[in-house]
Amino acid sequence: SSSSSSPSSSLHYILSTNQHNTWADYLSVLLSKAVDMAMISDIRYRYTLPRSFTNYMGLMHATDQPDEYRLNFTKKALDLIERMVRKGYIPLDQAADQFALDHMTYRIRPFLSKYQRMRSVHHLPRRFRRIPSASASASASAKNFKEKRSKMLAITTKTKIKLIGSDVARLTLEDNNVYRVTHCMSNTRSALGNESDYLEFDLSYGEALNVLIEGYPSWVTVSDLPNLSPDKQVQFATALFDAGLLMKK
Repeated sequence: SSSSSSPSSSLHYILSTNQHNTWADYLSVLLSKAVDMAMISDIRYRYTLPRSFTNYMGLMHATDQPDEYRLNFTKKALDLIERMVRKGYIPLDQAADQFALDHMTYRIRPFLSKYQRMRSVHHLPRRFRRIPSASASASASAKNFKEKRSKMLAITTKTKIKLIGSDVARLTLEDNNVYRVTHCMSNTRSALGNESDYLEFDLSYGEALNVLIEGYPSWVTVSDLPNLSPDKQVQFATALFDAGLLMKK
């Protein structure tokens, strides 16, 4: 809160940090996922609640001398909570991923140095940053556009690449067994809170993704991306470069 020495309203700036970045914020995500995991993994969490438990639980029934029903219900609830921890129904990494993705939607693209811009797609004229839609790709002008764009991108198996930043993207494994790379490089101030853009790759790209992520900030030659054919290596690197996630040299 703030106060003013005069009866009139005051105009002032408020600077806050670490909003929604507390242990409580993380645990609220973690515990929700822990309950989901426990329900799937353990039949005890799918047992029906005691009949009419609301007749002895709740504020109106809270007393200094709880009856047997209330004591048993409390013990059962606490036992189930303890069992979650004891049995490992605590998906710490999944909660961290969800926490990071939630924050990603409210991030604008980071400021890029001149070096980062000149070695990435961000140095291209704005009209060359997006691939034309499928419906427009058949025209002669679109083909000419794509040829010019390809020359500007110029990624081959000999090209060296690396992520443009350590925290611009998040790698997750989706339920349909595809890797998803969610990033903030397309986020705009006017669209904060909307789902961030992402790229999806099948499981065969897992090691290549890991090499780029774990190898940062080192440069990686495209031909060194593991378990991919030369064509797939170039396609993979081009997709990430086109999304603004890579620098090249």
